[in-house]
Amino acid sequence: LIPKKSTKADKERKAEKDALAIKAMNAFTSGKYTAEDVSIHFETQSKAVKDRIEIIDFLIESQKDEGEKDKDGQFQKILDGAKDQLKQVEAQRDEALSKLR
Repeated sequence: LIPKKSTKADKERKAEKDALAIKAMNAFTSGKYTAEDVSIHFETQSKAVKDRIEIIDFLIESQKDEGEKDKDGQFQKILDGAKDQLKQVEAQRDEALSKLR
């Protein structure tokens, strides 16, 4: 999650990965998908949610380290929502894979 300087090769790999993710998403939304499409599509979604969880965890820990509290529980609510979203993504992946069998 920490930004770093990207080389031209890094940018090309990212563009290829993004193109695969878009292709998989289009295949999935059209209903004409393979197991590989499901894997790529839901891996992409899962990574985004896991990254969000990591950031929220970091914010909560930073608050604790500074002696602050999540007074109204907003960060915890956001964290709980993100964890629920991750469970939904995993359930959708499992459902999509079961339709292929």
